[in-house]
Parts: sequence; structure tokens; C-alpha cells
Amino acid sequence: MTAEQRSAAVFAGAELVKIVHGTVAGMRKAQSDRISSSPLRLVPGASQVTDVVDQSMTIAEQSVAATVAAVAEIVAPIVRWGTPTDAAPMDTSVRGGAVLAAIGAAVGDSLAEEAHTRALVPELSLRQDGRVIAPADFVESHQDSAETLVVFLHGLGCTELNWRNEVLAAVGSAVPVLVRYPTGSAVTDNGEALAAMMDQLLSGLPQCQRIVFVGHSMGGLVAWRAMEVSAALSERVSDLITLGTPHGGSPIEKGAQAALMVLNAFSATKPLASLGHRRSAGIKDLRHGAIRVEDWAGRDPDTALRDRSLLRPLPPHITHHAVVAIWPEPADDWKGSLIGDGAVRRASAEAQEHSESHPEFQPKITVLESSSHLSLIGHPDVADLIAKVLGDSRN
Repeated sequence: MTAEQRSAAVFAGAELVKIVHGTVAGMRKAQSDRISSSPLRLVPGASQVTDVVDQSMTIAEQSVAATVAAVAEIVAPIVRWGTPTDAAPMDTSVRGGAVLAAIGAAVGDSLAEEAHTRALVPELSLRQDGRVIAPADFVESHQDSAETLVVFLHGLGCTELNWRNEVLAAVGSAVPVLVRYPTGSAVTDNGEALAAMMDQLLSGLPQCQRIVFVGHSMGGLVAWRAMEVSAALSERVSDLITLGTPHGGSPIEKGAQAALMVLNAFSATKPLASLGHRRSAGIKDLRHGAIRVEDWAGRDPDTALRDRSLLRPLPPHITHHAVVAIWPEPADDWKGSLIGDGAVRRASAEAQEHSESHPEFQPKITVLESSSHLSLIGHPDVADLIAKVLGDSRN
């Protein structure tokens, strides 16, 4: 863990304490206001006592928040000073990468906005053995072997280290491109960053005539957005393989938003709703599979429940392979369609809304029974599909 990451961890921890403390304080304040407006206010002296207690508690709460912030300002430089200069970045190891990925998925966009916590949210980059590879170095290493690139994009809260060796080995003689991106950031931001990086790679690899995207969950949405942004990229893409991608959104995020809207309607639980709304933009995009700013139709994601996302099919030369997991019910059972893979419903993973709005858009669907959402990143049938796609003569 580098000095910057340790310092950022101190500030992030302090911010977490302040957020939780603020939520508790908000609930306490709501209860105090409720008492002040209740019939108890008619009791002689009750209002004065309530006001004194409320003011005292407010001062104490403000003191706690200020103390936490001051301690962080003192501890962070000490931690930086005590970190060896050759300390390895936390995100290069499997465990460290997983921890940062989980934190980033939850609140990564907020951490990235603040200079003192930004080190905990690595930017979109190429990776090899967990370490960042500059696009120029990748180009130099594959000047003679990059006619076909297979770009792997992980899902929410994961890293490229989550891909199973069996799936990566399925690319055969093609060149695997492992990408890590901050899943807490908006899908549109990650898609545009991916497009820019791929354009940089392709400018140095003119021999590359074919690109295959493999996107697990959110990764499929990021790939879709990248192809919309860069015409030069989409021209060379032959296939998009999505693994449990919520093209029509995730019921988990939809349910969470509905619950938060209910909590927000009551003063006593409003602080809990505010806490829930601090979840990342990336998670909120999964509500409807939003991949563009305009998919929110100018509405605040914290108040929007209705799907207003735009449906745009892929260019006709790109074949979409939608892999759908069904767990634990049989695929032909209504419960299997409803539950899907436990995180994404079958209709959403199959991009049925796209198909209905655009008849020319008909993805090739592969259904994997008794499979969960996370099992897709290492499923042998996924490896077989990748090998089959790359064996196609269209390169």
C-alpha cells in the first residue's frame, strides 16, 4: 500500500465515521422535532427542556465531526511518512484489488471527487498480473501478434483478476486485453475512457482487424457505450459477448431505489434514505442499464424510478451474444425467468427491450441453467462460446 493510498484510507475512514455519525444525528434530530411538535409541547416547560437538550446534542455532534476531521489531518501525514518508498500499490494484489474494488463500487465516485481520497480509486487502465500497463508498452509488446484482440471487462465490484484462467485461455492465438475500471463511476464515463484507450491502442496496432468484447454484468454496458463513442473502434468490433449484463436494469437496484423513496417520505427515516443515496453513480446506472447521461432524461437518479433510457441497437456488422444464467430453477420455468441469475432477470440479460424496439436487433442467446451471476466469469460454457466465436471465419 503506497503512502498516497494509506493517507487516502485515513481520510476515507474519517469520512465514513462522519457519514454514519451524521446519519445517527439526523435521526436523533428528526425524533427531537417530532417530540417538539407533539402534544408534549403543551406541558409547561417541556419545550424549553427539549430545546436545551436538542442544542446540547447538536453541539456535541458537531464537536465529534470536527474532532474526527482534525484527527485525520494529523494522522494522514504521519502514515505517509511511515510508509516505505518502495511499498507496492494495494490494487496490484488479489486481496487488495478486491478490497478497493468493493469500496470503489459502493462510493467510488465520491472518493474520486476528493483529492485526498482519490488514490483509493484507480482509473481505467490495462493490466497484467494486477499491474498497470501503459498503452504504449502494450503496443510495443504486441506488434507482431495483435490481429485479433479480445477485451475482457469485469463487473461491479470486481477486477480483471476475477476472470478464470479457463476463460482467458479460450482466446487461443488472439491477444487478451485485460481492463480494470472504477465500477463506482458512471457507465458513460467508463465507456468514454475505454473508447479513448482503445483508440490509442488501435492507432499503434494497424494490423488489428478484429476486436471481440467480453463483458460481465456492468462490463457489457461499458463496452456498449465505448462502441457508441468511437466509430473507429466499433468498425473493428465483430462480436460483443455479454455475460449476465443488465441491459434492462437490475431488480436489486430498482428495489433499493423504491425502498429509499419510501424511507425518504418520512422525516424519521429520511437520514437513512440520504445514506442510501450516497451509493455510487455506477450502481444507480444499473437500475435501468443506463449508459448515457441523457438516459436519465435530466432527472436526478435519487428521485427517478421510471425507465427513460434510450434504446439504440448495435451496428449490423456486430454480433451480440447474450449469455444468460438461470439459478436455481429450470430455464423453462416461470420462476427461472423471474429470478434469473439472482441479480439480473432473464429478460434484462437477453436485452428483450432492445429486440422489441428494434426488430433487426436479435442477439444470439445462450442459457446456462443452474448457474449464478458470478459463476459466469469462470463458466466452461462461456469459455467454449469465446473459442467458438474466435473460430468464426469473419476475421
